[in-house]
Amino acid sequence: MKRSFILSLFLAITITVWSQNGTIVLHPVVGDSISQKEKTDFLLFPEISDNEFVYGKIIKTENEYQLHYLKSNGEQFSLELDSVMLLQYHLNINKLQAYYDNQNANDTITNHQKILLMSSEIDINKLHIQPIDPRILDKLPYEARRRQHLRNSAIDRGLWGQDIDIYVQTSGYLEIVY
Repeated sequence: MKRSFILSLFLAITITVWSQNGTIVLHPVVGDSISQKEKTDFLLFPEISDNEFVYGKIIKTENEYQLHYLKSNGEQFSLELDSVMLLQYHLNINKLQAYYDNQNANDTITNHQKILLMSSEIDINKLHIQPIDPRILDKLPYEARRRQHLRNSAIDRGLWGQDIDIYVQTSGYLEIVY
């Protein structure tokens, strides 16, 4: 409750500081005009079709907020917004921006030297690659079908996420014989 109040207060202060001539800056990343790319990247205004939206601006009039946008056919429209929606869009942009920034960051867990197998400096015989036993190769299609059947069964039972994996893992060890 306290956190949402602080976020609402932050948004209200931010909107007050950034508003000039009635134009509202939704987020510093987006700026005062919202392009079609920004709309799709940050999942803004789902009521408006992505391929119809060209660009838009959020305008504050007296006690309400409106999105004035241009459609691809040249028509101008407006959509009424409230402060809760603006706060939600602002938070979504923060989350998605953090996600996009994280995509470019190096993964510290897998940040290790990779072996280039096509290099002429590496002797393949020194890698000690073990061939797969033919008995295991024969079982692979059966096991793949069995796991897929268990997965479908878990979905039919209404399980999802990690519960599906747990069901598949535990069902592999429980063989019920009739």
